Amino acid sequence: MKWPVAQCHGRAGRLGILIAWVVLGAVIASGARSGAAQSSPGDQTEGEQKPRPDPTGFIEREEVRFVTLDLVVEERGGPGGKGWHLARELTKDQIRVFVGGREMALDLFENWCAGAPPGQSPGTIAPATSAGGSSVTTEPAGAVTEESSTVSSPPGSSGNQAAVPPALPSQKYILYFDLQHLTLGGRNRAFRSAMDWAGKTAKPGDEVMILTGGFSLRVVRPLLPVTGSLQADIQRAMEDFTDDDLWAEGKGKRQDEIKKMSRWNFNAAETLAKGYTSIDQDITRRSLENLDGLMALFGTIEGTKNLVFFGETVRLVPGTEYIQALVGSTPEFIGGFTPAGVSGVFSDVSHELEQLVEAANERNVRIYAVQPAGLGTDIEGAMTMLATETGGSYVKGTNNIGLILDRVGEDLACFYRIGFRMSPAHSGKTERILVRIGEGDTRYRARYRRTLTDPTREQQEEETILAAYLAPAAARAFPVAVRARRLFDHPGGTRFRIEVSVPLEGLLARPSPSAGGGVVTLLIGGQVVPLRSRTSQAASRDRDPWAEVDPKKKTWGFDRRAEIRLPAVRGGTNSPSRAVYVNEFDAPPGEYRIVAVAEDGLTRSVSTALADLTARTSTAILGEPLVGFLDSGVLIFGSSAPEGSEVGTGGSKSKTIVPAGPSIPSKLSVASQGDPVLPGSVTLLYPVCPPAESRGKSRKAEGNGMRALPWKIHQELTCGEASVQLPPLALPEIPRGEGCVLVADPVGPELLHPGPCRMEVSLEGPGAPQEVRIAQFQVHSAAPLPQKSP
Repeated sequence: MKWPVAQCHGRAGRLGILIAWVVLGAVIASGARSGAAQSSPGDQTEGEQKPRPDPTGFIEREEVRFVTLDLVVEERGGPGGKGWHLARELTKDQIRVFVGGREMALDLFENWCAGAPPGQSPGTIAPATSAGGSSVTTEPAGAVTEESSTVSSPPGSSGNQAAVPPALPSQKYILYFDLQHLTLGGRNRAFRSAMDWAGKTAKPGDEVMILTGGFSLRVVRPLLPVTGSLQADIQRAMEDFTDDDLWAEGKGKRQDEIKKMSRWNFNAAETLAKGYTSIDQDITRRSLENLDGLMALFGTIEGTKNLVFFGETVRLVPGTEYIQALVGSTPEFIGGFTPAGVSGVFSDVSHELEQLVEAANERNVRIYAVQPAGLGTDIEGAMTMLATETGGSYVKGTNNIGLILDRVGEDLACFYRIGFRMSPAHSGKTERILVRIGEGDTRYRARYRRTLTDPTREQQEEETILAAYLAPAAARAFPVAVRARRLFDHPGGTRFRIEVSVPLEGLLARPSPSAGGGVVTLLIGGQVVPLRSRTSQAASRDRDPWAEVDPKKKTWGFDRRAEIRLPAVRGGTNSPSRAVYVNEFDAPPGEYRIVAVAEDGLTRSVSTALADLTARTSTAILGEPLVGFLDSGVLIFGSSAPEGSEVGTGGSKSKTIVPAGPSIPSKLSVASQGDPVLPGSVTLLYPVCPPAESRGKSRKAEGNGMRALPWKIHQELTCGEASVQLPPLALPEIPRGEGCVLVADPVGPELLHPGPCRMEVSLEGPGAPQEVRIAQFQVHSAAPLPQKSP
């Protein structure tokens, strides 16, 4: 599973929107032809009347994809104009569309110049008919989109009604501010122009979304109609910027540093330039991947989306400015994008740009690139590619950023919407789109999406998951819950255990003859996302889960696909009723949100769940004890920490979320305070961290860990009225790296009597105050208790 925020390094899938056509075949019955004479029951004599079979229909299903294109067409000269100006009077027969070299038959043609002009002729808005006579009509807003629908029509139906747009639809704007590719001056100009547009130009019927992107995405404002709060929302987006975290702002200082160093040590300067280049490449790829993943959400929104991208330093070959500072001139790249005179290979981001363009084209997203640096600054090739390949535009050489927003308005005031059908092959291939206007006439030029992808079924599945991740409230196909267990706090933050729980009865199982039961395929994944605010509430979380995300902090993702084998007879004592995915991570102090997604592998249905958590630090030696137990009704599975990645030690002061190895035995469930458990499977878990005075010595300790310290863990167990003092435990060896551990202490069933139980744990050591912790739980009898007679 790939996730659409920072640190996902795969391509998001492409969702093909399919139309299921139901074609009614010939009626298999004698005399059922249209117009054939049929006798009535009154014409038959008694004894001759026989029941006639009902006409039998022949049904075929075929997947057909309906694709729409919006064209912005300009013409040179012509009636009423000089130079290039918008072409407002094109007809259907003037436009030809080719996909991969094949000409497509147009089923839809709409002229949206000046809204819906009165008295459209059949040549202006053509009927949208299909083979077999089915028709495709516009929605009330006039937008024909790639939505799933079922169209049924008997053979021979006319289907000749014109698709007439009643009025100009509301327009959708996405304002995207790239945090790390804006300088301080560019940021101020970008926001000033956006607020000016919101106050003077934005129309009440239009919809606007505001996003900021960095290590992750923050949806400052979801796609909502323009209201008086739009300017305030743009102002809120500025809160994500501070003077010290603008990577683009420090470009000049880094170049000067390389120039000075190269005067006395070229090799050292070259190493420094490569380091900055590597950071540049990571930042640029992350920015493009953020946008690429975001496209999954746009696929669920009807109509054309206009994304205004504010960025200054998104380059085709990131880091070229540092090589220029090193060699003293604009670098010339040779094979493999290696700068002449510089060792090593420097790569471009053309692959990521192509992925983003294809993703935008599949969702009818036009990108308008803005270079906020202003007058005299050229726009980068990467930005022009995003604009030209998606049918948008870009602005450069001016300090009036509002021109690009004016250009968006012009495009929306006059465009042509055309549509055609294709049979998907689920090949995963991307074809080029070519639009020709007129017969060899060069006086027209058009802007439109340039690619069309035929998605595989796996890409469609991934698309569905990504869309659910970005819009959790819309994905509730079956019950799913997520919880973050606080295992212990340590000097660097908190160790958490993620638990994503799915009832198996809500999933569809396929038969498994070899196992004598069924098999359920379950895919679970998600992200742990840092939040900006320490006052997040569940109500606002469910309504808009991405509003308080901190895009300056890194997120952490998890995922696992599991094949779960069910017994032939379900509901028995050993039959699992829930599947629980578990994983552990260390988080530095702060507020976080877990967004979990679960997919039923057989039905492809998706559900989501959210949970908030707070990480904090602690210098205590003994943490809050936990109660672990075996639950036959729960099937636990999880993911190991990725190889080669940073792994939390339960004590290190990392500034980002890091995965952690399992602290709890993999088959144990963890009870909350007061939860019921069975007596035969209880294990008490004591979090223990090294004393403060020994943490600095752990780095100097020989071997793999520290020797056991002269501390003792004392335990007193009380169940009902019976109380027992358990043997003390010695403080265990602590792994190197200032880590903390969970001490597992199984409790014999003979000590656990049905009813409420209380475990008091204390830690005693030389020269330190006693630390006391308490755990409470309920013990259930393994066998039903005898009923009292009335």
